[in-house]
Amino acid sequence: ARKFALFTAHVLPQRSMSSAAQKPVEPAAEVKAQLFPLHRKGDNLFDLLGMCDYYGVGYKAARKDWIDRYPDSYWIVTKVKMTATSRRAWGKLVWKGQPQNDGAAQQITGSSKREWSLVSYDQEAVKARPDQGASCILESALLAARSKQRQAMKTKKPE
Repeated sequence: ARKFALFTAHVLPQRSMSSAAQKPVEPAAEVKAQLFPLHRKGDNLFDLLGMCDYYGVGYKAARKDWIDRYPDSYWIVTKVKMTATSRRAWGKLVWKGQPQNDGAAQQITGSSKREWSLVSYDQEAVKARPDQGASCILESALLAARSKQRQAMKTKKPE
C-alpha cells in the first residue's frame, strides 16, 4: 500500500461546492481567514483556488511579479482538477491585454510555485457557474482578509 504522508500534510481546506445563494453572506470583518494556514513563502495557485467555491473558476489569477510589471497580464481560470495524487488547473492566458492561443484554454504553467495572487473575477466566466457568481462577494472578502493577514505577517518583527 502506498502512503501519501508527505502529500496529505499539505491538504488544502476545502469549501463546499454547494450554492452560496443558500448561505447567508457574512460581513468582511467577520470572515475568519486564520482558518486557512499561511505558508511563509506565499500562496500557490491551488491554495487560493481551494478557498473559493467551484475551485475559483472564473477568477483572474496572476503571478505576483506580473502585477507590477505587466498589469494587464493574467490567467482566467476555466477548469481545476484536484485529486489525492495530482493538482492541475487550466485557463485562458491574457498577456498585456491580448488573449493568447486564440482564447483557447491551456494548462496553467507554474501553478505550484508560491507566487500567485487572485486579481479579480471575470464577469462572463463567473456567470457560467451554477451559482451565477453569488459566492463571489464572500470569496472576495475572504481573500482580502487573507491578504491583510499576510501583510501583517510580513511586517511583524521577530523578537
